[in-house]
Amino acid sequence: MDSVLNKMLENASYIYTMANESFKFSKYFHTSNNEDEQKIIMRPSIRFIQHTMWRTSIIELDKLFNHSNDQHFSFYKILNAIEKDREVIFGENLDCNEILRNWRELLKTHKTQISQTKKLRNKIYAHTDTDRIDILKEIDLSYEHVEQLLSLSFILLKDINEKLFDRCFLDNTIFFRNPQIIEILAEYHSKKREQRISDILKK
Repeated sequence: MDSVLNKMLENASYIYTMANESFKFSKYFHTSNNEDEQKIIMRPSIRFIQHTMWRTSIIELDKLFNHSNDQHFSFYKILNAIEKDREVIFGENLDCNEILRNWRELLKTHKTQISQTKKLRNKIYAHTDTDRIDILKEIDLSYEHVEQLLSLSFILLKDINEKLFDRCFLDNTIFFRNPQIIEILAEYHSKKREQRISDILKK
């Protein structure tokens, strides 16, 4: 069972990393610190990148919180697998009932965000419903809500790895490492604009 559970956790960790990295880039391309940066993030090309990263984050997150039989590495599947073989996995030294109950309670406390994520994924991103405009109006899912689900994902992965396998789960970003894309573009266009003004004044 250890090898099966290990594989499930490995895949869940990969899904989490994809969701987390995509979210960080989406939020980055959505945030500006000044007027010059605001002009950059409002460009269609940047908005497309931002939305694509957001969409990827939602689709990946849904894999972790979906009850569907098609999602083999969701937290529900992982907890069910643990509960099924809890005597073998936990041994005699841990209160498995209390631990499992705490993990399931964490999922319950985020059921609204989970439901909204599922709805956005199923109704808008995975399928094109004819009434998608009306559906979008019903969905209340912000960057803060998604950040809460990502935090929950990390807590569960960290806790399961520590309690069952006595190992760490680190939240290391692989690709999102202090990007300066918006800042560089904003500075470039600002200098370019200043140069044009200077050239005009010299005439």
